[in-house]
Amino acid sequence: MLPINFDTLQSEYPEFAAVWPALRGWFDKNWRKRYVELSVLLRALPKTDRLKLVLAIQAMVDQDMLVIAFRFRSPSGDLLEAEFDEPAA
Repeated sequence: MLPINFDTLQSEYPEFAAVWPALRGWFDKNWRKRYVELSVLLRALPKTDRLKLVLAIQAMVDQDMLVIAFRFRSPSGDLLEAEFDEPAA
């Protein structure tokens, strides 16, 4: 996985110009987190267009700056310790 380079993302995906500053700020504040849940990110950035935010995240995945992983959780916590590439794994 490559480090997140928002300058590259800005130049390669200008259609998300309004989203990159919000994501950069969130990642700067939360640099210690190993995982982020999409629902948490959406709640943390309520003024950001949700569709563009999701598409920008997908662009980060496409650029190998983020990796999608699935974890299984019950209301009381994680059910399994591992991460999975697909929900059916």
